[in-house]
Amino acid sequence: MKQLLLVTAISFSSLAYADNGFYTSLKAGISDTKFDNSEDQLSDSNITQTLHYDDADETVYPNISAAIGFDFSKISNVNARAELEYTYKDNVKFSPELNKVSFQSGDISDSIDVPNGTPGFFVNELRTQSLMFNAYYDFKNKSKFTPYLSVGAGVTRIKNEQDLNPVYNFGEDLGLTDTSNSFTWSAGAGVAYKVTENVALDLAYRYVDAGEIEFNNSSVDLGNFNLKSTADLTSHDYSLGIRYNF
Repeated sequence: MKQLLLVTAISFSSLAYADNGFYTSLKAGISDTKFDNSEDQLSDSNITQTLHYDDADETVYPNISAAIGFDFSKISNVNARAELEYTYKDNVKFSPELNKVSFQSGDISDSIDVPNGTPGFFVNELRTQSLMFNAYYDFKNKSKFTPYLSVGAGVTRIKNEQDLNPVYNFGEDLGLTDTSNSFTWSAGAGVAYKVTENVALDLAYRYVDAGEIEFNNSSVDLGNFNLKSTADLTSHDYSLGIRYNF
């Protein structure tokens, strides 16, 4: 009986100190972001006017993320990881230049090209929060460096604070605010450096595509017009972080 109790105690002690596969990570970096194919549509019961914009210049702004995951190589021969990650990207402003104005009223439509360099009517200030499920494949080797590939899918909540371009602002602020939830996917690569048995540094690149985002401001005072804004939002994310294995 004493031997059985001793074996049981040793077994539970081993399990308590064993690497169970769970880990957590924290990363920070920059996002090189694009705001493409953007349009502002003003419409009432009679006519729809669409402002078409040039693609905005890429803008760099900070990001930070936290994740909890599981490393399957700790319990099997599969060098894969899965995690749930939250990412916050700080506010960034886009003010693309106007390219063309089109009109639609019943069966009648027309468009007018505008001169190059014409300022857009609105400034867009975005803040984003993403919740992603990520999968990784680690290329295990005998060194302290472990390259990996990643894919992810989830949802991004985007808050857009929209106001008149200062060029057209005559002392009145519109103060438009709306949010959009968008399906998001990502693909990337990186390398982890093993510092200790439980700690690794993580250098990562990821392409993130939030698809077409849409904002509606029908309650704003624009006469009898409703305003709908659309754009494609993508980014190249670069980050450096730390991973702790329990």
